[in-house]
Amino acid sequence: MVKITSQVEDTWDTYADVAFIVDAAPWHLWVPGYSFNLWAGKDVATVRIL
Repeated sequence: MVKITSQVEDTWDTYADVAFIVDAAPWHLWVPGYSFNLWAGKDVATVRIL
């Protein structure tokens, strides 16, 4: 689940809160620069950890 919190000024990028609904989320990978694709039957967005 993704909740957009604000837009990055002068870009199409946004800041968001991301919540996983599974226990096996890859928390150990969440370091600055890590990215992954959100999927809901098709690609929804690319998420990059700042």
